Amino acid sequence: MDRLRVSLPVAALIMMGAQTQLYGFGYHYHIKSGLPVIRWPPGIGWRAGEKSFPPGSTFRNGLVWSCAEWNVAPGNFAFGVANWGETSVKRGNGEDEIWFTTSQDVLQGAPAICYTWAFLSGGRVWYSEADIALNASVWWSPLTGLYDKVRYGGSNRPFMTTAMHEMGHALGLAHENRTYNLMGEDFTHLTANGGTMFVGAGEDATQGELFLYGIKPGIQSNDLGVSHWKYGGASGEYSVHTPTLVYVDLQGTVAYWETQIGFRRYHLRAGQVCIVEFTLTNNGINPYTVDVGYYISTNDSISTYDRRIATRSRAVYADWPGSVLQGLIIPADLTAGQTYYLGAIVDYTNKIPEYDEQNNATFLPIKIVP
Repeated sequence: MDRLRVSLPVAALIMMGAQTQLYGFGYHYHIKSGLPVIRWPPGIGWRAGEKSFPPGSTFRNGLVWSCAEWNVAPGNFAFGVANWGETSVKRGNGEDEIWFTTSQDVLQGAPAICYTWAFLSGGRVWYSEADIALNASVWWSPLTGLYDKVRYGGSNRPFMTTAMHEMGHALGLAHENRTYNLMGEDFTHLTANGGTMFVGAGEDATQGELFLYGIKPGIQSNDLGVSHWKYGGASGEYSVHTPTLVYVDLQGTVAYWETQIGFRRYHLRAGQVCIVEFTLTNNGINPYTVDVGYYISTNDSISTYDRRIATRSRAVYADWPGSVLQGLIIPADLTAGQTYYLGAIVDYTNKIPEYDEQNNATFLPIKIVP
């Protein structure tokens, strides 16, 4: 049996006879590469640094939530915490650990990094250890409030999106730069409604987990989502995400906007025709044709109690998230000078059972001008 033990960052190249890229197991990359499948035992119990995640801390709660968000996805891999009181965290000690540090020897200039240890056996790459180091100098927020986060007027990086990104590496996923996804720019891979952010593995990472580990038995395996972020291009091996837009014509002219609490607030007239854009995701396993409702609200909490101004049936497939356009007529009775919120709710009729209903609604602010 060939057995080679290695200790390298996820983003490193390893030469194992034929060239194998240890980080090259993101869903779309892996399917096309033909590289050996990575297999863990189907789960990791993190040993959390005692000083990093003390009892009663919001970071401890954030780590629990991050594991839970991975665990509701349909892939047959589970995360948990085996020990909260780890006093001696170290790379390569045979334990799966997570901690905060300021050591640049460990961090290599990154806000966070996942190290993995692997060996070759039976023509496959098997992971035997994972360690996640988080940069203690970064302004992190483990809370779900929206407006203290980067890209929303604040300066804090959302802890849960980055923790989930690094956990994606731990189960064998690559960086991905070709689609809107968790394994690209993680801190904008979220949806928001009512001043709260909602995070999850998302469509691309879920498909990678399913490919590597199969489906969890006996679980709810479907989930739909909508976001006001979309794929905006590639930056190296990472995807870049940009805000979805509001257009005023079929030629792609973007409505005039100004910044309001980190958002683009679009200027529109009462009675005006516009085209609104949102990203729809299918984070489960089954394709669906779903009903999407479009709403006007006086606040940033979109629900079916708000004024519905349009509906559209959309086909959503669990293979590639994409932004979709919808023409709308802004109601003629809205008040000039007031801020409203254009919202979308995917599966607004609630026909499809889902493992997460919190990510089904989001919004874009607009201001009614004379």
